[in-house]
Amino acid sequence: VKKLIGPQATLANIRAALEDWLPKAAREEDRVIVYFAGHGLVDKGRGYLAPYDVVKENVAATGYGMDKLGAVLGTQVKAGWKVLLTDACHSGKVTPESTQEAVYSGFQKLPPSFLTLTSSRESEVSFEDPNLSGGYGLFSYFLVQGWQGYADVDPRDGVVTADELIDYVRREVRSYARSKGAAQTPTERGDFP
Repeated sequence: VKKLIGPQATLANIRAALEDWLPKAAREEDRVIVYFAGHGLVDKGRGYLAPYDVVKENVAATGYGMDKLGAVLGTQVKAGWKVLLTDACHSGKVTPESTQEAVYSGFQKLPPSFLTLTSSRESEVSFEDPNLSGGYGLFSYFLVQGWQGYADVDPRDGVVTADELIDYVRREVRSYARSKGAAQTPTERGDFP
């Protein structure tokens, strides 16, 4: 497990973890999960994940390109089972191009060789709630709940499948968001067993 939080999640550290450590550490029989919570940005039509040290005036040089992430996960990481989970909050105020639609269209361009589950549709905002474990995003909160077994329903066999997790997270996030007068629908893309 490689965990980068707050000041540790610099561009250099993200590159080292994704481009050096992960391709060397992951074997074909492994399951790889990359989880990102933060801002998504767009610069000149290209999508980026925003590391801790991103400079909004120079996103192309200081953000982590979604196309690079797709190339690394799609071709360099040899694990047979790969998942990208993103809880990217609405970042329209970070750069003029970074509307939610523009950010999530970057995810649509990733190769179909792995599952990508994003926190909301392109036209929606990802919400946080201080009542959920001290301020979790809805997506992250219900993702954790699903992994802890709440998603294990069909069949209830002690294994949470990708389909069970997707169905649970989508249902719970939509329901909770509606109860707060909002709309948020997690969306999956890709090809997965």
